[in-house]
Amino acid sequence: VVQNEHLYIVSPRILRSYNLSDCSSPALTSEVNVDFNGGDAEMISTINDALLVGTNNGMYILSNETPSNPQIIGQYAHATACDPVMASGDFAYVTLRDGEGNTCGNSFTNELDVVSIANMRTPFLVANYSMTNPHGLSLDQDLLFIADGTAGLRVIDAKNPAEVGKNELAHMT
Repeated sequence: VVQNEHLYIVSPRILRSYNLSDCSSPALTSEVNVDFNGGDAEMISTINDALLVGTNNGMYILSNETPSNPQIIGQYAHATACDPVMASGDFAYVTLRDGEGNTCGNSFTNELDVVSIANMRTPFLVANYSMTNPHGLSLDQDLLFIADGTAGLRVIDAKNPAEVGKNELAHMT
């Protein structure tokens, strides 16, 4: 993900930052060993001056005030599950899925969690909704797109984040 003229790449345990002020020669500015309490990092997204990292045990919020050295400032913990995350305004959308025989865990309910990030140091669950087996999500303004495994693609109106699970606009199997 790119933010503040830096490219951020996350692997299970390392967050790398590259300065892109000279695009022809990106410069590695930091390699941060990220200990997410035993959780492997799976993906990264941005909001304002923060990075959101989805791991298999929670969503971590990193301050990006110093782009070359992001620092963990908040966490939303959840059971072991695969965890993509997107955010808009004061809310993050986290899909959790189980997965027999892999690092996602096999004993968790598949769901969409809506998390308040109004105070990024203390995120909390606002609502959650059952899903079939969500594998990914994307956000385009007030539209939330969820790839829900064998159930297909769900398009949800996200104008009212606390009510997203009740506002499905389309469902393509």
